[in-house]
Amino acid sequence: MDPSLATRAASRIGVALCLMLSACAPRVADHVLHIRGSDSQLHLTWALAQAFQHSRPEVTLTLGGGGSGVGLTALIEGTVELATATRALRPEEAQIAARSGVAPVLSPLAMDHVVVIVSAQNPVEALSVDALGELFRGGQTRWESLGWSGPVSLCGRQEGSGTRRLLQTRAVRSRYSEQMQELNGQAQVIDAVSQDPGAIGIISLGAADRLPPTVRVMPLREAPEAPARAPSAADYPLQRWLYQVTDGPPQGLARDFIAFAHSAEGRQIIRDEGFLPLPEDADALGR
Repeated sequence: MDPSLATRAASRIGVALCLMLSACAPRVADHVLHIRGSDSQLHLTWALAQAFQHSRPEVTLTLGGGGSGVGLTALIEGTVELATATRALRPEEAQIAARSGVAPVLSPLAMDHVVVIVSAQNPVEALSVDALGELFRGGQTRWESLGWSGPVSLCGRQEGSGTRRLLQTRAVRSRYSEQMQELNGQAQVIDAVSQDPGAIGIISLGAADRLPPTVRVMPLREAPEAPARAPSAADYPLQRWLYQVTDGPPQGLARDFIAFAHSAEGRQIIRDEGFLPLPEDADALGR
């Protein structure tokens, strides 16, 4: 997302989009809700915030990205009431939270699919999960074995990113290649792939319908001989939950915002943003 565009739109609806944590005001009133975290969720959270504030004009929301790790750290440090994340806490994060007297509760928001993107010039039809992992751990550095030519340019995410963590757990299963670019946010990944014919990157499903014409989605196979699956498929190989995280069970404005996200209006926004809402009978409030 273009930060300047986000900021202009946010100002029109009274939602302050804070791109740096220091820019977010401290907790000063019950009508202020501070949210920070996953870049993959930022556009969705922004859309939910617009609609929520329309029904609750007395409420002020401050939104920020930076990645799941940044949001979880902010929650532990007490600078936000609601973190957004695409992964559970790491053991070291859980230890820090416990020492700080914080008890993070993860409330599932929606299902996301981690999408592989390449240059529109790339003719490779699909990749298996194993082949994707081989690329990102540096075992294969050229496209020749996959049906094309030229060097592979890896466009990954920064440390702490939930997207980075899922790809490492499900596909790489080892350390990332030292040649991988560690990019801050989906916009940087998309931009890098758009400028390099040999590039490959990973983004959220919600960003897959906002790609420039120079970038395309690469279908995935669960195994080398399995059918190729588009990111919209129910059995797409790389799936994950999106979470809203609070200190203890959701209360106050955080609870209201989470409940709104699972209302009929909120569920439609989740669909409109390209994600898959929870089943209607699911308990989403971290109980």
